[in-house]
Parts: sequence; C-alpha cells; structure tokens
Amino acid sequence: MRSMPIRQDTIRTSCKPFILFSFIITFSLFLGSCAKNDNLPTEPIQTQPPIVKTHQSTIISESAIQTPGESTSAAQTAIPVNTCSEKRGDLSRSYITSKVLPGRLYYSIYLPPCYSSDQEYPVLYLLHGKSYQDDQWIRLGLPDIMNRKITSGEMPPFIVVMPYDPGWEDPAAGKYDKAISETLVKWIDSQYSVKTDRFYRAIGGVSRGSGWAFHAAMKYPSLYSIIGIHSPAFFRTDRRNMEEILSTLPRKFPFRFQVDVGLQDPEFNYSQIFEEYLTLYSVEHSWSMLEGTHSEAYWRQNLEMYLDQYSRDW
Repeated sequence: MRSMPIRQDTIRTSCKPFILFSFIITFSLFLGSCAKNDNLPTEPIQTQPPIVKTHQSTIISESAIQTPGESTSAAQTAIPVNTCSEKRGDLSRSYITSKVLPGRLYYSIYLPPCYSSDQEYPVLYLLHGKSYQDDQWIRLGLPDIMNRKITSGEMPPFIVVMPYDPGWEDPAAGKYDKAISETLVKWIDSQYSVKTDRFYRAIGGVSRGSGWAFHAAMKYPSLYSIIGIHSPAFFRTDRRNMEEILSTLPRKFPFRFQVDVGLQDPEFNYSQIFEEYLTLYSVEHSWSMLEGTHSEAYWRQNLEMYLDQYSRDW
C-alpha cells in the first residue's frame, strides 16, 4: 500500500520534462503566428474585383500612336481638341458704298461662336422679302437657331450675310444683284476669313428675295453654287425665260437648288412649274411642299430646315 504514492511521484517527476517541452513548442508557434500577423490591417478586408487593363480606343485613336520616325508633336496634334466655350455668335450691322447703288448698302452679318481668323468659313447670303429689311432674318430666329445647332455640333460653323435692298426696282432698272455680287462679296472675302471657292458660297431669299437670289446666281454663276428659293417670287423677265435659262445652265458651274412653297401660297402653281423645269433639265434640287402660306409665320416655321439644307455638305 505504501508503494502507490511512490509510483505517483515517479509519474509526476517523469512528466515534467514532457510538459515543459510541449509548453516551449506551443509558445514558439504562438510567437511565430503573431509575427506573421503584425502587418495585417485592423479594418475588415473587403474583397474587390481584379483590375483589368483595357485599351481606351474612345480616347486615344490609332492616328495618335507614335510610330518609329514620327515626332512626339505630330502624334499629339493628331487628336483634335475643341476648345470653344462660346455659346453665342456675333451679330452686327454695317455698310459699304457701291458705285451701282445711289446710297449705302447696309448689311447685317452673323459670325459663328468662336469665330477665328485661323479658320476659313463658308458664307451664306440671305435676301429679305419685299417691304422688309435685313433684320427680317434676325426676327425669324436665325441667330438662335445657329447658336444652338453650331454649339451642339449639329451644324458646321459658317457666316451669314443679310444685305438690305434699298429700292423696289426690278433687274431692268435696279442693280441690287450687281452691288451684292461685284461689291459686297468681294468686301466680305477681303474682311473675313472665308472659303472663296464657290462650293462654299450660297445665296437665297424669301419671296422677292428669292427672285433676286435666282437672278444673281444666274448672272454670276462662278460665285454661287447653292441657291435657296423659298416661297418663289420671280421677276417677270425671268419667268418668261425660265425654261431657256435652266436648259442652258453652264455645266462647268453646277448648281444645287433648294425650293419650297406653302400649299396655300398664291405662287404654288408656278412653283410646281419651276420644279418641273429643274427635273426636266436634270438640275440638282430639293423640293418641299409644306403647310402654310406666303408669310413670315411660314418662313419662321421652316427656317431651321433651310439652314440645314444650305450647310449639309459644308
């Protein structure tokens, strides 16, 4: 019976080295684990999708990639940058003197937003109707339409010149077409940064203004390539000779006509005859028969369409 305690003491004594060894191993593992976790963040880890590198073709075009032998500046200039921040064009009124007119030739002129001498612009000459002045186009809303469509990129920037007709003579007595074509066009070409090729010069008008636009273009075919005939009111001499005029157009000066008339316009029937001549002699043109009469309400309603048609190829 006395041997039991001795055995128990022996067991305790023999376990001490094992217990000490186990303790040392456990403590070492604990220290190693702490060392590995010293740099872990204290906030919970949030998993994120992997980062994938892609080519941003909408920002950098192929023309901007520098090739061997190409200078850095050339590669950089390949990306056009629109720096224009203006939302409104410039509108002003001035005059010139012409030997063929008894007094001054007044005109209103619209310059597009961010007009610059570093760029050349097409030019549109718009002629007003009888009993109106050059501000007619402004009242019809031209500046607002131009500002909106140019700044939005829907329309290319171009210059609009709106001359005033000081008299009511027909071409047999008046020289309005000559004053515009021989004096005003040259003046605008010399004072503003414009494209002088006839492809980029148009002339048009409403009512009597369309009659003058037609007469001027037929007399000076090397100057204009686009003619706008809105609610036609041709002069008698041109009406009598219309078929001959259109059948003998000089082929080296191709024209593009844009013609429209209101369904209730008194000149509707003759407008159809005019369009038939254009078709018969294969003259490029657009033809629109629209609801309305011979009035400013009709022209205001369709002015945006006119401007889109003039500038469609610019």
